[in-house]
Amino acid sequence: MTTPPPADIAGHLIGSGSLFRRDDEGCFFFVHQSVMEWLVAREAPQEIKETGNSLTVWDRMVSFEEFWNIAGLPEIRELEKKYGA
Repeated sequence: MTTPPPADIAGHLIGSGSLFRRDDEGCFFFVHQSVMEWLVAREAPQEIKETGNSLTVWDRMVSFEEFWNIAGLPEIRELEKKYGA
């Protein structure tokens, strides 16, 4: 895994319109993982619309449990228990 660029370089890459970096071995990669995730998230609804189902994007989708963990639901549930929501 490559290390993220310093903030000033990341700002330049994003500001210049480049979403890719090249490592010392010449391989390209996204300037940040969120760029790749955004591209997948943008593409998935279109594929579902075109095919009429989610089978073509299933391997790129997270489960509801993963989604809720990413969204912070476990922490929210703990706060609800603590403060009696």
